[in-house]
Amino acid sequence: MTDKATGRIIRSLSGFYDVQLPGKVISCRARGILRKQGVSPLTGDMVEITVEHGKGMVERILPRKNSFVRPAVANMDALVVFAANVNPVTEPFLIDRVAAIAGDQEVQVVICVNKCDLDPGLDLTRIYRNAGFTVFQTSAETGEGVEELRAAIAGKLVAFTGNSGVGKSEAALELVKRGHRLIADDAVEIKRVSSTTLVGSAPEIIRHYVELRGIGIVDVRRIFGMGAVKAENEINLVVNIVPWNTQEVYDRLGLEDQYMEILGVKIPMNTIPITPGRNLAVILEVAAMNNRQKKMGYNAALEFTEQINKHFDENMR
Repeated sequence: MTDKATGRIIRSLSGFYDVQLPGKVISCRARGILRKQGVSPLTGDMVEITVEHGKGMVERILPRKNSFVRPAVANMDALVVFAANVNPVTEPFLIDRVAAIAGDQEVQVVICVNKCDLDPGLDLTRIYRNAGFTVFQTSAETGEGVEELRAAIAGKLVAFTGNSGVGKSEAALELVKRGHRLIADDAVEIKRVSSTTLVGSAPEIIRHYVELRGIGIVDVRRIFGMGAVKAENEINLVVNIVPWNTQEVYDRLGLEDQYMEILGVKIPMNTIPITPGRNLAVILEVAAMNNRQKKMGYNAALEFTEQINKHFDENMR
């Protein structure tokens, strides 16, 4: 038996669309006729679907009040633009571009200057407040300003946008070519299996797929074989990849231990600044091996520092 229903797309990923119905969410594909008509379902769309044996099909997209390409959303009440004055520094051009596109469709723009625990971004805040925008200074680390932002967008259909494109997926593919195995790209499901151990896996709907800008979606398993993928693995290291900022001071020795807390478990973290030409795959490989050496009791940075100190002590006698 085929049922018909109307709902809103709350998530779209790799050709699958999660449609919110009263009391449940149905995973759907889109009819080929939509593609022939030159339209694709977007997150936020109101759609008519048919459901058979628990699986759905998007039959029709209802009229939109607005739509955007980046982010790929529709029927928004507001766009929240995340910016920061550190790691990475947001170019005002990005904010201006989003604001112009949103303004043309009469969609409210809210600017969120995040990471204010590291840098308050006073210039960004002043410029855009003086231009008439609603601006919040927030910190995901300390929680500052988060409640105010939440109150401002409560009850609205909102999309978030901000910096991306530092080359994570490209580095993942290069690592696969070097003999490593892919678990997940973009979305990682994490579960805590003990007081000190986290395990990461990929949602079934995107398992084995990687998105490459300019190419699209590729199936790593089919291109590189079963040996290039893995279902799950323990999480031992978090690598924070950021664009190189000439105003930032980076740890040159590796003596400063950084951690990220996930589900109550502290995981070692490296922050790696990148510039065009750096071999990110090799750097990530070395970061993982160096972290393993530390877990086994050897710390190259400490050994190097001790040798330098010993050298100066001997020359000063």
